[in-house]
Amino acid sequence: MPLTSRNLSDWLDRSPLLRPVVLWSLVALVALPLLVGAGFLTFTVFAGPEPPRGNAPGPTRATRSSETRLLLAGSGSNVPLTRQLADACSRALPDLHVEVDEGMGSTGGLRALADGEIDLALVSRPLRDAERTPGLTVVPYARAPVAVATHPGVVDEGVTQAQLVEIFQGVRGRWSDGRVVVPVQRESGDSSHAAVSKRLPAFAVADEQARPEQRWLVAYHDRSMHEALLATPGSVGLVDASAVRVGGWPLRLLKVDGAAPTGAAIAAGKYPFWKDLSFVSSGRPSAAVAKFLACVASPVGEDVIRKAESLPLSGGAR
Repeated sequence: MPLTSRNLSDWLDRSPLLRPVVLWSLVALVALPLLVGAGFLTFTVFAGPEPPRGNAPGPTRATRSSETRLLLAGSGSNVPLTRQLADACSRALPDLHVEVDEGMGSTGGLRALADGEIDLALVSRPLRDAERTPGLTVVPYARAPVAVATHPGVVDEGVTQAQLVEIFQGVRGRWSDGRVVVPVQRESGDSSHAAVSKRLPAFAVADEQARPEQRWLVAYHDRSMHEALLATPGSVGLVDASAVRVGGWPLRLLKVDGAAPTGAAIAAGKYPFWKDLSFVSSGRPSAAVAKFLACVASPVGEDVIRKAESLPLSGGAR
């Protein structure tokens, strides 16, 4: 008689002592392939190569060849111009590969340098006393105009220094065509605001007084400043002129006291607002770092900087 599920049930009913044995045998028969498969999968995962981790940090000094590859990071103001320098020097020196990471601020770049995660930090402000640790070398490479930038729809072509102060005081509230002026600030400690404040103390007072009152919009990095100015009719803010030009942002860069924000105007003493863009290295520079810095100071690098309408600085370390 063939064995069916009904016959099996009747047989188990007549033999209750065998029921647990049969049931556990069936369970084992089903579970055994699953256990074998799980064991094979476990061996494959743990014995195979470690998968990439989504939160793992970027390339570090230990995984890069210091003779041919460089990783730079830091101030967002420096990034667009430095990327052009990296491209030009990589073409001039085919054995050199230079990567410029997204902006993380001057402070972030110095921390990454201290941790050994990058080869050069990009800095757009003077180092603070606490940051001047032994072994650091600061190499300024470009003097970039700090521009008064506006939404492209603003009709005014320039402002005076006195008018700039009035704008951030809230006293000057309309452009020449009657449109409302909308100032956009950067966060406290921003290098562009610091550069203007250093040369125009009245602006520093107006800038700081506006912060606790939350009087103006605030952008927390260069890209968000550019986007805010483009998205807000009548807006005005301080930007790195070379970053705007190299990045192709269609903002209006105003003259200040009749002078355009260019390296030539800075060199002639006509344009008042600028900041130095610098590389910071730690310890003895690698061969790749030395090659890159030499390229930036060469006609190859100077040509890139001048095309961005900034002023090359080839005076060496300080």
